[in-house]
Amino acid sequence: MDLSRMPEPDTKDLDRLKRYKKEYRTILEYLGPVSWDWDDSD
Repeated sequence: MDLSRMPEPDTKDLDRLKRYKKEYRTILEYLGPVSWDWDDSD
């Protein structure tokens, strides 16, 4: 989930990152309450 290691992330990479963030949050919510929001502007 670290785009800084990619020299030139393209649209496909950014879409994948959004999907990963969504799944990551789903897992965290399953484990307990989450009281923060992602910055989806990435």
